Amino acid sequence: VLFFFFFGVFSLTTVILLAVLTVQKLLKPERFTMLTAYSRISGASYTFIMVTFPVILVFSAMLAVSNIELLRHERRRLANLLGLLLSGLLVAGALLAYFLYGRDFSGSEMQMRIHNTLQNLYATVYVYFECMLFGAVVSGLRAARHIPDMDKDYILILGCGFRKDGTLTPLLRGRADRAVRFWREQREKTGKTAMLVPSGGQGPNEVMPEAEAIARYLVQDCGISEQHILKEDQSLNTYQNMLFSKQLIEGWSGADAAGPNAPGPDMPGTSEDATVSKTIFATTNYHVFRSGVWASLAGLKAEGIGSKTKWWFWPNAFIRECVGLIKNRIREEVLLLVILAAFFGTISMVLV
Repeated sequence: VLFFFFFGVFSLTTVILLAVLTVQKLLKPERFTMLTAYSRISGASYTFIMVTFPVILVFSAMLAVSNIELLRHERRRLANLLGLLLSGLLVAGALLAYFLYGRDFSGSEMQMRIHNTLQNLYATVYVYFECMLFGAVVSGLRAARHIPDMDKDYILILGCGFRKDGTLTPLLRGRADRAVRFWREQREKTGKTAMLVPSGGQGPNEVMPEAEAIARYLVQDCGISEQHILKEDQSLNTYQNMLFSKQLIEGWSGADAAGPNAPGPDMPGTSEDATVSKTIFATTNYHVFRSGVWASLAGLKAEGIGSKTKWWFWPNAFIRECVGLIKNRIREEVLLLVILAAFFGTISMVLV
């Protein structure tokens, strides 16, 4: 949503500019030359880049600093260099725009038209990714800081890798602790007891499903009763976490749970209320935004809560999340980018 907000600001600015250009051309065609129109159109994207350049510069510097600190704690591999690469590309891209628009150009009217069109296309592509990045960052920060209402029936705990002895890594333990903290606070403040739903199947190098490892931690270390735990132990990725957990919740009923997980009087437990149950998921802060997207795609209406991680780890990890989102929507994003580039390019070429 925020991507469209940021891009909408740019698009609205461009539309207003085009409207003004059209009126000026119709009213005073002899005074308003074609070269002036090309210059104005090309300058729309460039102006947006220059106005936001201070933000780009500060953001890139912060991203680079966090990435350097990350490399002090983690081994050097491509995934841990994304922050440095992105910060370099952002600054270099803006400086390239400054160079392209600042250099003198001489040639025929057609050559000038092609030159300005190419400039406009470059600026459009840059602004597209700039708006996408800023929208994702703001959305990610908002999602990570969001605190849902304490009226939930189910609390999903998204799994990830754990140690070979079955104990949880700090990352996974943080997710479980965040879920337990919300579970306890809700129970204390409202008297409502939610079901904890550890979610995660067994990977090729794991001794048990991730859901089982989380459930053991909840029982042995957190003192949670097994009757408050509902395990989803088949999923292999975040989308399946959401989809399989949704199916498990919808199928949960007193008759199906005649065992240690049988619902008590203050717990959700009938198939009728499963369709209107209120659900949240717990994961690491940088993963909340992307997980929310997967929940929506899986048809699970759920809010997210995030566990904290190191300040130097969050930015680079979130960049990886954004890359993952783009990768999963590559066709849609490329199509939208082609449409936008074709739109602005066509305007530059055919405006007379």
